[in-house]
Amino acid sequence: MPPEGGFREEVLNVFLAILLSDRNILSVPESIRNVPAKGRRLPDITIAEYLGIRVIIEGRILESSNTEKTLVHDAFNRIKEGLSPVCIAVLYPASLRNVSWNEIKTQLAHSNLRVKVITSTSEEEWYDTDVDGLAAILRRAYELLTKEDVVATTVEKLKDAIENSAICLSEVQSIPSRLRAILGIFEPEGDDKNPMSDNLRVCRIASLTLANAFVFQEILSSNEASVKTLRRTLEESNPVNAFSDVWKHILTDIDYIPIFRIAREVLLELPSAPCTDKAIQFLSVVALETTGNRAALKHDLMGRIYHRLLLDAKYYGAFYTTIPAATLLLELTFDPRYWDLKFGNEKDMKKLKIADLACGSGTLLKAALEAAVDDHISAVTESGISPKIIDMHKIFLEDVLWGFDVLPFAVHLAASALALHEPDVSFRRMNLFVLPIGGPDLKLGSLEFLPDKVSLIHVQNDLFGASSGISQVTGYGDETVSVQIPKLDLCVMNPPFTRSVGGNLLFGSYPENQRKEMQKRLKSIMTKDKIEEV
Repeated sequence: MPPEGGFREEVLNVFLAILLSDRNILSVPESIRNVPAKGRRLPDITIAEYLGIRVIIEGRILESSNTEKTLVHDAFNRIKEGLSPVCIAVLYPASLRNVSWNEIKTQLAHSNLRVKVITSTSEEEWYDTDVDGLAAILRRAYELLTKEDVVATTVEKLKDAIENSAICLSEVQSIPSRLRAILGIFEPEGDDKNPMSDNLRVCRIASLTLANAFVFQEILSSNEASVKTLRRTLEESNPVNAFSDVWKHILTDIDYIPIFRIAREVLLELPSAPCTDKAIQFLSVVALETTGNRAALKHDLMGRIYHRLLLDAKYYGAFYTTIPAATLLLELTFDPRYWDLKFGNEKDMKKLKIADLACGSGTLLKAALEAAVDDHISAVTESGISPKIIDMHKIFLEDVLWGFDVLPFAVHLAASALALHEPDVSFRRMNLFVLPIGGPDLKLGSLEFLPDKVSLIHVQNDLFGASSGISQVTGYGDETVSVQIPKLDLCVMNPPFTRSVGGNLLFGSYPENQRKEMQKRLKSIMTKDKIEEV
């Protein structure tokens, strides 16, 4: 017999997950978690897994005309809260509430269900179907997720806008040289020198910097009434001056200096000319479209563009770690069975130290953040506790993740990638550092960490990471600091230290005479500390 008042919805959710498991769709019972409400904000849900992707089943018994609306609202909230990229919203017939316990699974298997599958990139229509039909629908939803159609489309649109902007800017002879000084980009020498190509690359990097700032301005405008929207800013008689004023206000009165300072410096170097107005128009229009898709923002959009369109691996040794590779690597790394810590405990998580010594645009750090938060969600839901995703994001940005790189623009982009994962979270600091390279002391970037217990002392004044010292990206600016790698629980990196063969491209972005001296110094360190190249 059913309990007095009939079965609750979470009972039906669990039996639905079991039925889908019987059809090889969801993993249960090992990874199924039923989360009871217990008077808290989180409603009754069931969490299972489909091909390694967390899936939430959120069901309601259809009892009023408002049930459908409230169910969809709650399902979207599960996606927004980051609990899962897939939520199955299910409306159960009221008759299921009062069937006997022995019959509930059989009755559910043959019942007509109203189903809507909501993913981070799409929303299906409502379907009247049964469990078998739901299995087919979920397979299609998975295909949408793995294809990343929305993300790919967004990347292409951003790439086209950045290319068009770069072409406009490169037509003015003085712009590339002005931008080099801000972005810290050397002009190639000898046979590698191609003025037209090199100037275009510099203007692409500058355009991506601006596009990133436009996206963040629009995001901030939704939370900060004092920040103008992109549309309102574009309506001003002089948009360049208008954007400069808005970004100065953000820098002075809010934070996000890692994103807006370098972008504003780029903006201020652009002369008043039709080409500048065209470039601003290209980038702001695509930024508006990009911010309209919050799901796409959580993906490494700018990092993809950065490495596909902007950097030459020959000079920087910067080979991009793909999103699937980074995700797989870190999900395997953060298997809770191999960690002596409680992923559901904030204090334990705060003690973690994870570093990427060549972080580039932050792909591996972002994947580490996502994998650890996934394990946090799994751990707390098993205990019937609401996940603290916002708190975990702040903890990781301020205490757990450490990133180092020699390219100032790359470090700022890494800060953007991590902040965009939860754009509404403010933070006091980030342990992201621009390391010195070259200069009179022949600094070697993160290779300076090779000797034991090395601490690098910052002596620079240049906020963008001049060759003489280190700068740290914080929530409120780039600070002058000394830095030493903490005792790490995990070092994850795709090192760009190109091997000394095929023309000896080690430190290949620097002038040849300086590059040779840097190579000699590295060899001396390796000999002294008995470090072997593998």
